[in-house]
Amino acid sequence: MSSKEGSGGFRKRKHDNFPHNHRREGKNVNSSSPVMVAFKSFQLELDAPHDKYERLVKLSRDLTVESKRTIFLLHRITTITTGLQEYVEVVSFQHFIKTRSLISMEEINKQLIFTTEDSGKENKTPCEVY
Repeated sequence: MSSKEGSGGFRKRKHDNFPHNHRREGKNVNSSSPVMVAFKSFQLELDAPHDKYERLVKLSRDLTVESKRTIFLLHRITTITTGLQEYVEVVSFQHFIKTRSLISMEEINKQLIFTTEDSGKENKTPCEVY
């Protein structure tokens, strides 16, 4: 054991060494005094750049988050394209097995147009197979 440690093996916190009656106690401060008014104006002057900095940091973090979301969505486009390619391959193979002929692009694109049962309107998918 070092000499700083007590017999119990603990180091006391520094503020525990002060007797309780010698500690500072909060006093009532007159907030309308000229000194307090001056310090309040200094506080506002010093807080303004800090608040501006904090807003800037928050905006940059928000921008980073949105950028990452956009990048993630752009990566998903490649998976959609890959999925669409797989779909065309499966439809082509199924058509070939049934008819022993190749399916045309127009037929594949027709299969990618869906109608809603409620209104009978066509909902075209945003991408067509080329």
